[in-house]
Amino acid sequence: MKNIQYYNAPKYATDLYQQTASQIYKTCESSPSNGCLSLQGVMDEQFIKTLLSLEGWTKGTGAEEDLLILDNKEIRYYRDLEEEEEEEEFFVYTNMNTKKELSYVTSLKFEQEVEYEENEPSSPYISQYPLEDLLEKFNCEVLDFYEELNKEDLVYSYIKVFSPKKKNIQNLLSIIGKHVYNKAEG
Repeated sequence: MKNIQYYNAPKYATDLYQQTASQIYKTCESSPSNGCLSLQGVMDEQFIKTLLSLEGWTKGTGAEEDLLILDNKEIRYYRDLEEEEEEEEFFVYTNMNTKKELSYVTSLKFEQEVEYEENEPSSPYISQYPLEDLLEKFNCEVLDFYEELNKEDLVYSYIKVFSPKKKNIQNLLSIIGKHVYNKAEG
């Protein structure tokens, strides 16, 4: 990773974010589901009718691409697209990570380096390393990969990072302007 810079995401200008320091924002966004969906078998016919009658089921994105998603009363339900017509065995999934916790976020943009076994700069996918090692070192997690930006920008890769501790984000920001790469041992 080289040419690491802060990315001032337009969403930071919304009411969901409060700037607490230069390049650091406080938010109550919930963490991504990370596949932590709890299967809820639904046998209550009235509840099934209610769910089926609700409009606004939207197709998921990313890891949820094969699911329909419904947000209702602060609960997010997921439904397999294949099960859409099968009322007899109707299942919904609830996100196990529905608890909204205060966290601190920042966004970075950087160039990937093929010579260090990272993806091509034009690739919409970010290499696992050294990113995973950085996140582990600074006790942070990726909250958003800015999929559209990563598809459009042929030079930079974009990520939004969060941590429950502001100090972790401050420490992560110490890599701005630096060159970070994995060095093979031996």
